Amino acid sequence: GHNGAGKTTLIKLMLGLTRPTGGEIAVLGEAPDSRRAVATRRAVGYLPESIAFHGAMSARQTLRFYAGLIGENAKRCEELLAAVGLAEVAGNRVRTFSKGMRQRLGIAQALLGQPKILLLDEPTTGLDPALRRWLWQLVDEQREAGTTVVISSHSLHEIESHADRIGILEHGRLKVFGSLD
Repeated sequence: GHNGAGKTTLIKLMLGLTRPTGGEIAVLGEAPDSRRAVATRRAVGYLPESIAFHGAMSARQTLRFYAGLIGENAKRCEELLAAVGLAEVAGNRVRTFSKGMRQRLGIAQALLGQPKILLLDEPTTGLDPALRRWLWQLVDEQREAGTTVVISSHSLHEIESHADRIGILEHGRLKVFGSLD
């Protein structure tokens, strides 16, 4: 969908950050904003369009902070830092990172807890072509591992070779949903 179509709002609804003004939403069978949905929220990884981390913390400290919130261990943090190509700079402060490096750290954070659903809001914004290829490879790997990956994007041509199903939003309404055909 275009700007203002409702893509980010839908993601916020799925995360339980926004309540629906009409209708219902369920993620893994639960209303995401209900008290019963704690386990559901832990099963969802999220990469926002604009990532903001504390600049004085290192990548390792940042990831361990978020891991602590969900009970993930430090070993998993090191695995994820390596998986996203940040192992060599894990001790560096985040404020020294490029946009692409912060994006990689955000992806590592979203993958904590091995989510069943991965929500990526405009994940390629500001990425160079090499990082875009890396991101799409990661998306394909997650999908093949059984993770449901939901991506918001303006660019149908960019996601078409990585998507099983596509939905198009317009003014907050789902206009089309199904296979690319």
